[in-house]
Amino acid sequence: MGTARANLLIVDDERKICEILREILEAAGYNIHTALNGTTALRIIEEHDIDLMLLDIKLPDIDGITLLKKSKKIRPQTSVVMISAFGTI
Repeated sequence: MGTARANLLIVDDERKICEILREILEAAGYNIHTALNGTTALRIIEEHDIDLMLLDIKLPDIDGITLLKKSKKIRPQTSVVMISAFGTI
């Protein structure tokens, strides 16, 4: 019986960032889910046991901090790494 692969969720409104991270992390053996906005991310969090979320701070519908708080209510055990392309945050 094989080892279970960790489930990662990448949340970024830039599709190219999601694609690049997906490629790298799938090659490393992780199960990858992606979301281009907070609404989709919340649905994925509700439906899947996410081990780690890479979360952009700026999203088109829900800001990353708000999404972080909502996701922790749904899955408090999920680790979160906040990411941003903005140097002023």
